[in-house]
Amino acid sequence: MVFIYLSLGVLLFVLYQQHPEMLGTFKDKDVLAHFTVNFLPAGLKGLILAAIVLASIDSPLSSLSSSFVTDIYRPLIKRGASEAHYLRVSRFGVVGFGLVLALIAVACKPLDGILWLAFQVLSVTGGATLGVFLLGLLTKRQGNIANVLAMLLSAVGMAVLLVLSRMKLIDLGWSWLIVIGTAATFVFGYLFSLIEERGRRRKALKGTEA
Repeated sequence: MVFIYLSLGVLLFVLYQQHPEMLGTFKDKDVLAHFTVNFLPAGLKGLILAAIVLASIDSPLSSLSSSFVTDIYRPLIKRGASEAHYLRVSRFGVVGFGLVLALIAVACKPLDGILWLAFQVLSVTGGATLGVFLLGLLTKRQGNIANVLAMLLSAVGMAVLLVLSRMKLIDLGWSWLIVIGTAATFVFGYLFSLIEERGRRRKALKGTEA
């Protein structure tokens, strides 16, 4: 998805480089909107608008709402309620998260380079997610606590590196954070899982001796 998105940006860059007379006084983040409004036919304009609206409503809001209900509300706030109750809460969650994301979008509007900022924020946690995925795919280690600790350490470490990079204290591209974070999560998760497995064995031995 990121590759397709960036490829679209490259094609727009080539188009405006070949036709500089089409350039206006708009900012870089308005290039796609300018191209859509001025050069696409009416039918494609509607399809792009529908795609933007559906992409903004369907995937992020439903994911946030379902995660909130499944991981927080159901086990920690109200257990044993009916499925209809959880469905109502998830619907309220869609509205609530929609308002939160709208406020975030308004707050980020004055910022320049918001796309690169989003990629940099993603690089902090992206390596942790990919590292745990590879750990489960390539090894047979089982350690829920170990995985959580590894992800936390990786995310904190990558956040520190990102801050140091933005402060120009180190020369490190943000894309390397995903690579480093993935490797760190994989290594820490594997080592912590060994410790967690030894702890389970000790408890099992103590239980048999008792």
